[in-house]
Amino acid sequence: PLVNSYKRLRTSFEAPVYVTWAHINRGALIRVPSLAPGEEAHTRLELRCPDPSSNPYLAAAVMLQAGLDGIRQKLPLQDALEETLLGQDQSRLRRIEVLPASLGEALDALSQDDVIMSALGPYISDRYLAAKRQEYDEYNRQVTAWEVERYVNRY
Repeated sequence: PLVNSYKRLRTSFEAPVYVTWAHINRGALIRVPSLAPGEEAHTRLELRCPDPSSNPYLAAAVMLQAGLDGIRQKLPLQDALEETLLGQDQSRLRRIEVLPASLGEALDALSQDDVIMSALGPYISDRYLAAKRQEYDEYNRQVTAWEVERYVNRY
């Protein structure tokens, strides 16, 4: 993903921000659309988190590895979260895991995730983290036109 990839992850955009699944809720990270009775053999999954700028092969590899790890560890499936979380009580929202809000947060999470790091292998993971950290540092050093217009005459 790119630094701009995280700008779409806002609760007001129906983008997946919370790590949840649902049948109907379009804000869920994973959707399992409901089917008519008798049509269960045609069930599909919608995984809404991969950014269009991501490498589809790496994205598929790490998602498969994460799924297999959950199966091996017999991790329990959370209940589906069908209601919208917009405007929900903050104490409830704090109990729901959120996706990283920036490329920097995502890189920190990636570097601490043994399952994903092992799926990528040391050669790819080390180089990917180094390249993306450099990209994020370059991004953070930029002064945008918006910043200049907003602040140059104020302070």
